Amino acid sequence: TMFSCANQCMRLLHLLFHPEVILLLLLLLLLLQQLTLSPDVVIEKPPTVSIPIGSNGNYTVTVNNTGGGPADNTVVVEVLPPGLEYVSGPSNCTVTGTATSGQTVTCNLGSIPPSSSVDIPLVVKPVAPGPLNTTGNVTADNEQNTGNNGPATTVVTVVQTCAVYTSTGGRFPCGANAAFNTCLLYTSPSPRDMVDY
Repeated sequence: TMFSCANQCMRLLHLLFHPEVILLLLLLLLLLQQLTLSPDVVIEKPPTVSIPIGSNGNYTVTVNNTGGGPADNTVVVEVLPPGLEYVSGPSNCTVTGTATSGQTVTCNLGSIPPSSSVDIPLVVKPVAPGPLNTTGNVTADNEQNTGNNGPATTVVTVVQTCAVYTSTGGRFPCGANAAFNTCLLYTSPSPRDMVDY
């Protein structure tokens, strides 16, 4: 029995130290290390934003690296639909297209460290009735999980404006209450009087 136990132990040790088993264990360790140290970028955007037509408004695209390694060559691509004009953004963002046909905003974020985030504030202007849907995607080198890369959507609700104050030049939304003064000028009898209502 003691000899049988020793024999079984020798077989187990021989199996454990077999070259193929050792290679398999090393491969599993390398895969585990790669999964642990690989980046995982997540794109986040507000679901909705309201902007008056013809006026500038803003929203922010946020990229989080929730992985264990740096997210190198991180790139965000934000697609603006026809009717939504790109006004401004960070200096590392470029834009192609027109407000009539649609625009694509590409932002090169470089490397994002683990457990870090980068904000991309964008200023846009609706020039057509809404709603207008923007979509964003993010990519990075050596990602193992791409399920959080997008697309992420922001719905721009376009607020229609009905009139302009003659005294202030401001606008107000359709259906909203507005206060204003009316001035009447009497030309007779003399002298002329100014009356506010």
